[in-house]
Amino acid sequence: DNYKLIDSSKINKIWKTTGKKRIIYAPHHFFEQEAPQGVSTFDKNGNFILRLAKSHPEYEWIFRPHPVFKDRVLRHKIKTLSEIENYFEEWKKIGTIYTGGDYYEMFAGSDYLITDCISFLSEYLPTAKPVIHLRKDEQKQSFNNLVKMITDSYYKVYDNETLSKIFNEVIVNNNDYLKDKRIKNIKLLMIDKNKTTGEKITEYMEKELWQRGEHEFSRILKNL
Repeated sequence: DNYKLIDSSKINKIWKTTGKKRIIYAPHHFFEQEAPQGVSTFDKNGNFILRLAKSHPEYEWIFRPHPVFKDRVLRHKIKTLSEIENYFEEWKKIGTIYTGGDYYEMFAGSDYLITDCISFLSEYLPTAKPVIHLRKDEQKQSFNNLVKMITDSYYKVYDNETLSKIFNEVIVNNNDYLKDKRIKNIKLLMIDKNKTTGEKITEYMEKELWQRGEHEFSRILKNL
């Protein structure tokens, strides 16, 4: 539904340039120190991705941490206060730090997403654009079937060496070899261009209630 309400004027405010490839780096804030199923890979690749961005100034970058990201990094001692402050400052020098809630405009204006987030995996899919999915080994079997199907059309990365290779192949060399599979997967979201999600839910409930009502009415007649 949010993609149907995209404000193009916001896209032009979020993204500062035209004619450049636009890349989002969105790290998750849920570290394994908090729970075994923590998905954040920032402690392994955060610095590497910053260096990667610095080495590609020909692209426009947005660093999109969750609003509580910095607090979680400090709480779990991933970085010291001075280190995380400096990390943010380095991003400001080469790109944009964006924590706004209207991230669908950010998605719509982008060309690529690099992330270890979970909800973004399905939310970004309607763009049909490539996702470099930063993962931990523990995640190989941790998703339900729908998310597994969606992520099969993304570029799964478990280490920085693979990240570098995928980045060069897909982004630098423009070889998006999972594009067809990703476009096919959009159907999994059952998007209807002519109806909102609320309208679809309402129609479904009306149909179910009507059918159940007919069944109950028939049962009463048989018992008369």
